[in-house]
Amino acid sequence: MKINTLPTIVRRIFVNQVKIATVLKNAQAVNAVDVALGFSPLAI
Repeated sequence: MKINTLPTIVRRIFVNQVKIATVLKNAQAVNAVDVALGFSPLAI
């Protein structure tokens, strides 16, 4: 096992979590706008 394998995996997981969190925040913002405009997020 390479020495840098674990830090690389941890870094990738962290980056993915940040990306997922960003997507979720964007989705929540879009849903909030849709609700405010009277559209249902599930209607798409």
